[in-house]
Amino acid sequence: MNALQDHVKKLFWAFWGPRFSGEPLLASDFEESRFIASRIHEQRMQGLYVDVEGDVVSSPAEAISPAYAATLIRMAESRLALESSRGHGVSTEESRRDTQWLFEATDDPLRHPFVFSKGSLDKLAELGSATPMSVIV
Repeated sequence: MNALQDHVKKLFWAFWGPRFSGEPLLASDFEESRFIASRIHEQRMQGLYVDVEGDVVSSPAEAISPAYAATLIRMAESRLALESSRGHGVSTEESRRDTQWLFEATDDPLRHPFVFSKGSLDKLAELGSATPMSVIV
């Protein structure tokens, strides 16, 4: 599946991608972003579809509280404002190619462990910044 058609991946990159800012990245950062993305997507699906299990029917209206939805909206607005202030809102042909390579590498079971290895993340921190993620915005 294309990474831009996978909703969990899009949410993941929205949280984790901007961390390519030169700060040291830890495996725990990756796992935290993956958990957040999965949880948001799961709740979103509960808010969109009625689920019937036996005699129990879930109500989409009860899946996401207005306060939680408002928090997610503020979080997305903050992330977008932060990335725009860093100048990451405009993609180039090079950033699109880099992003495509990264998506393909992370989807490849053989390359995935290398991309997110400690050595790779250390090198990323050493280089200071790798921001091919602007194409997602």
